[in-house]
Amino acid sequence: MMTSSKGLIYIAALALLAIACYAAIGADASDGDATVLAITVDANGDDTASIPDFDGDGTIGFGDFVIFAGVFGARQGDEKYDATHDLNGDGEIGFSDFLIFSENHGKSVPSYTLSGIVKDGRRHGLNLPGAVVELQDGNNRPMVADNEGYYAFLNVRGSISVTASHDLFLPELIDLVMERDRTVDLIVQHNGKSPYQGTVWITPEILVSTDSTTFQEIQYAGRELRLFWNGAEWVEENIYKFHAHFATRLKQTVFSVHPEYRNQTAARKVVEQYAHIVGRLPAVFLSNIHEIQIGRNIGGASANRDGQVHLDAAEEWVVNDGWLEEVLIHEGAHASLDKDHAEDDSWLEAQKLDGVFISEFATEHPGREDVAESVLVWFAVRYFPERLTVQDYQRFLHTMPNRLHYFDQRKFDMSPYVLPQIGR
Repeated sequence: MMTSSKGLIYIAALALLAIACYAAIGADASDGDATVLAITVDANGDDTASIPDFDGDGTIGFGDFVIFAGVFGARQGDEKYDATHDLNGDGEIGFSDFLIFSENHGKSVPSYTLSGIVKDGRRHGLNLPGAVVELQDGNNRPMVADNEGYYAFLNVRGSISVTASHDLFLPELIDLVMERDRTVDLIVQHNGKSPYQGTVWITPEILVSTDSTTFQEIQYAGRELRLFWNGAEWVEENIYKFHAHFATRLKQTVFSVHPEYRNQTAARKVVEQYAHIVGRLPAVFLSNIHEIQIGRNIGGASANRDGQVHLDAAEEWVVNDGWLEEVLIHEGAHASLDKDHAEDDSWLEAQKLDGVFISEFATEHPGREDVAESVLVWFAVRYFPERLTVQDYQRFLHTMPNRLHYFDQRKFDMSPYVLPQIGR
């Protein structure tokens, strides 16, 4: 409440401003002139009257009067002109605006609630938990969207701006006029940057040594001259040949071991080690693997659409540190999935709708590597989300929603793994 002396000063100031206003409009003022409220269009296209709470304290009082008096007489184009104070929107802050201010003097300005969800703007995109939403209403008010991507601001009034931003997305800004409670979903677009270099090396925990294996047995099938990939070219070698049996695959898988192992015992040992790990793969990745070649100078791992996988047993750290399962899913995808999916129209449409690749490796080789890079991520997200960090899980979901949806629709044979009922 103002003291009586302050009240008298305020009334006197109002009177003086009123006299100045009358003098400013001069003899051209018409008795028929009507007071017109300024109209602003909000985000939903509704017309709303300007509210002269210039200092944003929730009450139209002396502070607002001081601000208004300071810009009185300004016209559009003047340095001190601001459309916020032009209450009737006629391009001049004059007597009609003063009348509007006077009519509202002493009133409390109602406040409202602004709420909504931050969403990924792509088809099959999800809500964005953890997005930062910032309200600008004279004071900056940031908050973090909850686990459902929901945000809410209380006590909001007047003209405001609200911005949504996220780790992987471009910021989105919306201007609003709050004259009622509003629900506004903030739609953001991915920034188009691949979050990983390659998906095989994100985590060795997608499949682990304690997972069961479908490997049953191996049978030695003798020596055989066979074309063997040495990492650079095909060379005819007198390999050690084994037949491996897996419960999820009716056909036998041939293991070809480079002659550098020198005897059947050493060759069998490496086949047994790798066959147990191969047996942890879901059936779909084994479906077209006809031959696995093992040597010590292959220079990593590779596969082709003819169903051949080439593994370098010299890289013992890949096995010892738990990465071989992830490598084999990637290579198994090349052998078993590329032929049917890499050039499928629906897959290419999913690439287009996502607008970004999960890894730089897939970005550089979209036709050759995108299926293998992406399906490993899909398997992790759908079957073992608890083995991923929260950050990786969210990045997977929000980088490739349309590719995830594509794989969801394929109904792959993922035995022995069962889709969990609830995810993260």
